[in-house]
Amino acid sequence: MSSGSMHGTDPPTLVNGLGVSEWAAVLTVAPHACRRGIAGQLLRTASGDEDGACSSPLGEAVRLLQLLHEIVCVAFFYPRLELDGEAACLRRDEDTAAVTRGVSEFLAAFRAMCLRPDCAVILEVVDVPNIHRMSEVVQHTLPVMGHVRDTMEMLFEGTHKEAKHAIRTGNGRDDSLRAMTVMVDHEIISRIALDPTVFGVPRAWLEHRSLRHLFRQALPLWTMPSPPWTVDPRLDERVPTEASDVLSACLPPGSSVSWRLRCRRGTADKVAVGDAVAVLVVSDAGMDVVDVVRSGDERMPGVHVSFFRVVGLFTSPACCVGAVVRPFQAVDGAGFHAVDATRALLLRFGPSVRRALALHNCTDDCQATATGRVVHGDMNVWTLYGRRQGYPPRSG
Repeated sequence: MSSGSMHGTDPPTLVNGLGVSEWAAVLTVAPHACRRGIAGQLLRTASGDEDGACSSPLGEAVRLLQLLHEIVCVAFFYPRLELDGEAACLRRDEDTAAVTRGVSEFLAAFRAMCLRPDCAVILEVVDVPNIHRMSEVVQHTLPVMGHVRDTMEMLFEGTHKEAKHAIRTGNGRDDSLRAMTVMVDHEIISRIALDPTVFGVPRAWLEHRSLRHLFRQALPLWTMPSPPWTVDPRLDERVPTEASDVLSACLPPGSSVSWRLRCRRGTADKVAVGDAVAVLVVSDAGMDVVDVVRSGDERMPGVHVSFFRVVGLFTSPACCVGAVVRPFQAVDGAGFHAVDATRALLLRFGPSVRRALALHNCTDDCQATATGRVVHGDMNVWTLYGRRQGYPPRSG
């Protein structure tokens, strides 16, 4: 994660090289990483399995982490029309019921864990009556769950960032007061930028040079327009043959193509060869080209998010930024996917393309190297993380 060029704040970076956004990504994949990195016999007792009632205390902890991850993903998933489709936006009301079920299951599992003799150490760090209080809090707050994302992101990300900046620029005497003052000032400026006419401020005033610096520092309260995808200047000299064949069939004859190693969207997403991407598509029936949703088609029936693995990245006058990709296909009902090695498609990068994460379901064939990297075996089974699964940690 530390090489994912995700910008975060500095305090955690001083400890382990990870920023706040990178920590969010680590916590997103924590349940999968624990199950992949911990031996199976440590997650279950002698007479049970990993997911059954006879799981070990460590297995129960991993299960609670998985349940908490599912709750957070549903609560903080904020669907957008151009990225998730109209159907996902309309299902937002159903997410409240999903969070209710998830919280009830999580608290029930936590109570059962506290009653186990081999999990007695949990009682030393948890006040059990708080579980009942938490249930009451959840019942009262779920009706306004739609405000969770806005309030919590402003609280945890905005407050921390502005407080850190203010403390750094203070004189060391009253840094906390200065931090709160700067945070409030920036929030006011951000609200004015959202709609200045509400406050009786002419919009032309916002273009004044003396105010631009303040607006750049203020945390925006709305989703900014998506910047275009641009390619990395470094060339890719190792292009698979099937990638060249796809472009020969899809692009006009004589089109100039330059293969690149990476591309990025503003300062957020960075996609390299071998990475996974999530794309809002009309259907999965495209034979040569990914059927990407165009502007205005997000409300069509059947629109959904599909995942692809990048084989090669290129830029061309006929297709500003594009990639040759292989689709992921579901292999069973457990949420696992496999790369379809028999198909190679052309993908044109646009606003509906976002970075995704594919984690290999490692088996005994996967080996760790001395440098900490993992050499995967031949098992073509992957777990995919997109916006609904909490990745990227800061969706834009």
